[in-house]
Amino acid sequence: MECSRISTVLLALCFVSHIQRLTCDECNDICLSKCPLIPVYVSENTCATECAWLCGSKENCDATSAITMREGCFYNSLLSYLDDDITKCPQLPDPPVLLRDPMRTCFNLNYTSSSYTSFLDIPSDKVKSCLLKRTSGITSLDNEPLLNWVHTCTWEIFLKHPALINAALPLQFPAAMNSHCAIRRLLCSNTLNLRPVTPSMFGTAVRAKWSSHLTWLCLGRAKPQVGDTVVIPKDVWLLVDESTPALKDIVVHGVLALDPNKTNIVLTAEHITIKNGSLVAGSISSPFTGQARVIIKGNAASAHGIAGAAAGIGVYGQISIHAAIPSPVHVELKEKASAGTKKVVLSKDVHWKVGDKVVLSTTTYGPEDTEVNEVEGIVNTFTLSLKNNLAKSHTAVSLVVDSSPVKVAGVVGVLSRHVTFEFTGSFSSTDAEAWVYVGRMDDSVQGKVHIAGAAFSFPSDDKQPKALFADINAEVTLQGNTFTNASGGTICFRGDNGNVMNNLIYNTQLFGIRVEGKSCHIGNNLVMMSSSNPDLSVYPNAAAIDIVNASNNVTGNKVAGFKCVAYRFPETPCSTASTAQNEANGGLYGVFVNKGSTSDCISVSGMYLWKCWNSAIYVMTDANVVISNVTLADNMVGITTMLYNITNGNVTIKNSKMIGSSSAMNCDNTAPTGFSAGQVNNPPHTGGRAGILWPVFAKSPYVDGRQVNYSIANGAMAVTGVSFVNFGTLCADKTSVFVTNPISEDFQHQVVVSGAKTTQVTNMVYMLPRKITGSCGEIECDGPKTTILYDSDGSFLDSAGDSVVLPVPMGAWPNESLVPRSVYVLGNGTELNLKSLIPNYGYHIADYTEMKEANAISCSSSKMALLSVRATDFDFLHRIKTPVAFHGNGYLALLSGPPFYKMADCQAECNLNISWYRIPLQQGSCYNLNYRSIPPQRLRFKLNAEATTGVTVTIFYSKLLKFQESIDGAAATDILESKTASCEAGQSEFNLVTRKLYVVVNPGQTVHISVKLTVSFVFVAKNITKPLTEESVVAAVAKHLNVTVESISVRIDYPESRSIGDPSVYVDILIEITGTEDPGAEGITTEEDFLAYARANNLSQNVVDSVLTGALAEELGIEIADMMVFESLPPAGSAEWNGMMIQEMIMIDSPFIGGIHSLKIITFPGQVTAGQTFKTFIIATDSYGKCVDAGRGGWKVMAVLKNAKGKPVALLRGTVKIPFRSCWANFTNILITTAGSGYSLEFIVINNQQFFTLSQPFVVEEDRGSFARNIAIYVMEGVAGALAFATVGTIGICHRRKRLKQQV
Repeated sequence: MECSRISTVLLALCFVSHIQRLTCDECNDICLSKCPLIPVYVSENTCATECAWLCGSKENCDATSAITMREGCFYNSLLSYLDDDITKCPQLPDPPVLLRDPMRTCFNLNYTSSSYTSFLDIPSDKVKSCLLKRTSGITSLDNEPLLNWVHTCTWEIFLKHPALINAALPLQFPAAMNSHCAIRRLLCSNTLNLRPVTPSMFGTAVRAKWSSHLTWLCLGRAKPQVGDTVVIPKDVWLLVDESTPALKDIVVHGVLALDPNKTNIVLTAEHITIKNGSLVAGSISSPFTGQARVIIKGNAASAHGIAGAAAGIGVYGQISIHAAIPSPVHVELKEKASAGTKKVVLSKDVHWKVGDKVVLSTTTYGPEDTEVNEVEGIVNTFTLSLKNNLAKSHTAVSLVVDSSPVKVAGVVGVLSRHVTFEFTGSFSSTDAEAWVYVGRMDDSVQGKVHIAGAAFSFPSDDKQPKALFADINAEVTLQGNTFTNASGGTICFRGDNGNVMNNLIYNTQLFGIRVEGKSCHIGNNLVMMSSSNPDLSVYPNAAAIDIVNASNNVTGNKVAGFKCVAYRFPETPCSTASTAQNEANGGLYGVFVNKGSTSDCISVSGMYLWKCWNSAIYVMTDANVVISNVTLADNMVGITTMLYNITNGNVTIKNSKMIGSSSAMNCDNTAPTGFSAGQVNNPPHTGGRAGILWPVFAKSPYVDGRQVNYSIANGAMAVTGVSFVNFGTLCADKTSVFVTNPISEDFQHQVVVSGAKTTQVTNMVYMLPRKITGSCGEIECDGPKTTILYDSDGSFLDSAGDSVVLPVPMGAWPNESLVPRSVYVLGNGTELNLKSLIPNYGYHIADYTEMKEANAISCSSSKMALLSVRATDFDFLHRIKTPVAFHGNGYLALLSGPPFYKMADCQAECNLNISWYRIPLQQGSCYNLNYRSIPPQRLRFKLNAEATTGVTVTIFYSKLLKFQESIDGAAATDILESKTASCEAGQSEFNLVTRKLYVVVNPGQTVHISVKLTVSFVFVAKNITKPLTEESVVAAVAKHLNVTVESISVRIDYPESRSIGDPSVYVDILIEITGTEDPGAEGITTEEDFLAYARANNLSQNVVDSVLTGALAEELGIEIADMMVFESLPPAGSAEWNGMMIQEMIMIDSPFIGGIHSLKIITFPGQVTAGQTFKTFIIATDSYGKCVDAGRGGWKVMAVLKNAKGKPVALLRGTVKIPFRSCWANFTNILITTAGSGYSLEFIVINNQQFFTLSQPFVVEEDRGSFARNIAIYVMEGVAGALAFATVGTIGICHRRKRLKQQV
């Protein structure tokens, strides 16, 4: 049989009967023909005799037997062409051979194989037309016997086009396909897309219309009604071409598209969940220009997504919206738009339309002057006529600084868009993460959002979820959109490489844009009326634009009208500083940085900030700070910097412009409203603005504007290459460039200015007036009197050379009781007149010029320096709030030190001050520093590097101590002692006579001083009877004190000036005690310190005892005279040390230690009256009459009254036993009860009763008015007197006493 004949016959057979049986011969003819392929319909009962290739096995083949076609290689090869979707269609138990499925005929697709090289092209629209005639009136495609209709229509069209037959491929309709599967692929192939949708198909894919009856017929359901849930299959592209009823849910696996050719379409649902599908409107090449509204009526009870993540739209697929974007989205004013007018003149052409909603930004210090209006007319391309009169004025001012224009102007943005998303319903941030959530759910793809030219509006009530949240790895591109009334924050995404460009965010709370990912581009966005909550401890992310990672590119954005923070930036290393110009105006803080840093230096740059109230730039960090390339105008405060937990911190401000007042029209200093108490700072000084506040350097960060710990000393601000314009010329006279920091009134740090340019600047500096507050104690706070500003090149103060600015010198004397008495009490106890000794209160500043309006003075910087003095003891934070006196050159100043703050409970800590002071002083001078109690054991001095000459500072210690010194961290060396140390020595020394430690501090040096832990004593050896060598002294000391010889060092000096025959030599003995010896160690008191102090204390006591008793002198064969013991102070923080802290330190004649030779009665009353107290003072002396410190031995004295016969009598009352204080025993509270004559008082050393003295006989006069009282006292205290008598008698009997010469 020829090929053409077979084809014609079989085609005719197929068309006539659809189920044609072939005989074995016919099948054999097919197999043996030379035709590569023939159109054939093969039923399950077809038989063949020899065609194994086609039919499989030839056995048992006859006219009635069935052939197992699945065994043939032809069948198996055909199976490889079958789509998975087709194989999923229900099959008969014994499926037939299936040729290439006819559904492919609807797509005009090519397919090839080694056998098939031609294609079949049946016009699908004609097939569809045929089918529609047969399906009219059908409401459901399920369970209908439509297969024959499909077969008939397909072959009808095929045979009506003979030209198709010659090129046709084999065609097979499997009888096993049910009607639903077949009709879905043939009838609905041109109605539904029937293929996975990709972005490349958005312009060409077949769309099923929402309005079409056939669409819902093909989807197997009735057209949706109110409250229905609609599921869009993955192969369906559904075009919304009419408004929908209020649906419950829309679940998109395919595509949900908005018809660009329709207007006023409204799509309404409670939720939309996009799972692997897409929500589409327009394309990049063909933007959406219709008008569509998507209304989401969220329901918290049925929120879709991951644990209710999406309140309105869950994007676990893709949103692709490209609508026409107004040009431009926002533009600055060219002229001021005054309240009451409708005319608005813009700085550039706009292509907006009548009826567009527009919003005008605030140009005051708060967001409340932002207002919405409507375009009523287009005067020209840059002038609009508004529908309503403006309620507020909106400023537009231009000026030129350094040849560059600076514009202070409001901005106008357009809110209207072609596509709007309106979210309603009652949600909270705990119900859902966001209204639009972009992420991944179950087996979905990662969500993607590409939205341009859409408008989003949200419920304006409090505590709503975020507007749009994109989770990690979600793709985000937002361009030219508007977001309105997002009360839970607007745009937040955690993924990388996002793009948020040219959007307008209006009336948002918490944040406008928050980016937690990396490498994102945030550019040219406008955030208006951002009502971020100012409670930053509760809402730490409350910023209009909040950027978490420094790798993001933030360029050309504007924040106009914000309640709290415009921009919050992370640590930006100085090496990667941005130069992008971001702008903000109308709120508390323009830029807010308050995070710890992993870098040594962070940067703030490229900002234009104006009309910020609390501070245009606020930085609180633990790194150095560089602020560069910023422009600041009309701010109440320009720059506030707070560095904490940093050593030698630096703030640098460079290459910037600062404008105090842009014009006389911008002088209004009305604070923003709508804040709680304490959230809006007061102006730094009444009625005036500040360009730069003095920096703060603290131990810990500030919280809510309060310091939680204390200020630190080392730190400075450098201001270089900055242009200052209009400070103090246009508005309030107190608008100043630099102002001392009101929240750091106790500690102000130095500022160094260079390369400055000034234009119309009359107020360079303002020093806040000094005041007394609870934190500063009873004296004026240190900060306003101890700071300094250097003009290193004369560019700022317009001077011929460098100069400094300091606060006005203090004038009025404080309460003199606050001055430590060691300042004006001499060593012998003589008290001098303080004002005669030091006539002036304040600092000595020579040849200065008063800056009256600035509350400051200026002078040559070569004369002044700034000294830091800080204690580094364990308890340096907890010293009692008592001032220190700093005096020299006839001037005295009292310093309190910064207070120790606590945030929670300040009951105890607020009474304590840090032992840390900053002191302006004259270079090359010598000054005295007097503490009320014992000075710190460790001190650190630093003179600012700008000084050219060093200074000497003396610290008075009432005790003999050993000191060591370390300079700039070098190894510690011992400080020498001498009796002649003075300011002229040129090195650090300790004066043994005046007890003053002289410390020399040179410019830039850090000098650490510490008290050594030793037992050291010096004495004069006289009447030497044995050879006196260093070895003999070491041996004797080791024996008597029970210490090792290795710990003892001895120096013997033979004075050159001693007279002939005078054998006296000086012996210096030092016993080393191991403890914490590092003078630079800060705040450390170890257990070893306590143990070492106990050893030192015991050794010191043993030394005193061995000298007082004469045991050591006898061992050495000498007489010990003029002995001085260098003490070891108790560890800081110990009970002994704390006891010393509450005692006022007054200098007295420091006694020597030696062998006691006699007791002397120095003071005795001329008349004693019975029953009345009197005083008598006793002194212990050596054989040369010098004071001997018996108090060092803990010795005590007892007074005993004797009668004329020398017998003790029990008539003495009061304090009759007292300890020695150094060499003195002062009885101040004793009395004799009974009058009489011949009395005498004997004073006995209880510890060693061989030492005593007896007074001359005296008379006790009768107190006539107290006879009865004396009788009562005698009776009531008889028992106590008898006991005292018995005690004295025992002493007299049991102890051999060595009578000393009585001296009165």
